[in-house]
Amino acid sequence: MFSRLRGDFVDIVERPEEALGARVWRFPRYDNEIKTGARLIVRECEAAVLVAEGRVADVFGPGAHTLEPDRLPRLSSLQDWPRGRNAPFRAEVYFVASGPFADLEWAAPEPVRVHDPEFGRLGVHAAGVCEARVANAARLLRESAAAEEADPAEALGAWLRGRIGAAFAAAAASADVSARDMAAGCGALGELLRGTVARQLASAGLDVVSFTVAELTLPPEVEAALEERAAKGSIGDAYTETGSREAGGHRAGRPSAEWYLGLDGHQVGPFGEEELRERAASGELTPQTLVRRSGREEWSAAGELPELADVVDSAPR
Repeated sequence: MFSRLRGDFVDIVERPEEALGARVWRFPRYDNEIKTGARLIVRECEAAVLVAEGRVADVFGPGAHTLEPDRLPRLSSLQDWPRGRNAPFRAEVYFVASGPFADLEWAAPEPVRVHDPEFGRLGVHAAGVCEARVANAARLLRESAAAEEADPAEALGAWLRGRIGAAFAAAAASADVSARDMAAGCGALGELLRGTVARQLASAGLDVVSFTVAELTLPPEVEAALEERAAKGSIGDAYTETGSREAGGHRAGRPSAEWYLGLDGHQVGPFGEEELRERAASGELTPQTLVRRSGREEWSAAGELPELADVVDSAPR
């Protein structure tokens, strides 16, 4: 009885200091009743979402708000507003932190199926870290169904791990990335897939700041084949270099540099110089296009690389 009376007379709804670390926090209210005219205090870097009848109603940004019928249009449409100036109404209030959150660890729930032109269908295990901010708190609550759980913060964390992992799986499966490119480095793969992952997570109310692949495991037989090939390649490179020196510095049959382009979240290539010029002439290759030289991990803007200066300059103005 005392808790009921205490709840009726509390007319300020806000997140306490000790709960600021939670990504989402439910305001504890007896029988979910809130007094009409109560003050809702929303801090910077968070949003308050009202849920009634199991449905997301009104959303409030930072500031002080008065909870009255004319300021709660969606809530008023979901239930009959109680009579009386201070009569309580029923709703749950969730405070959702905006972030950014730099510690969103993810893991693909099962081996990601990718197609390699040489090895065929492969199962790849991957995990990493994603940094994101909440762009739409109502959409995030709706998609994650965290409001339906006893511990919404724990439920949201588990959902985020799975959702980001699923986004990576879909992006990797649709990208034209070979096993050799994957083995070259996780950093380049994360940067290549970030755009595709970001578009998928946007539908859940998230804005991706960065996306990192920290662990990547190929099937043992594929790793063994790539290691053997790398060893043979090192021997061949040494032999070619020796032959070049003996020929007075002339190139002894070494192929010209090959480049990969990052276009719309996909790795495309490799291309030689003439093909790059053609793509520059068509406007597909610009100074801002991400490129990677074959055999290297890092991606760079084409306009930042001296060796591609004359190629980029040939692009139409």
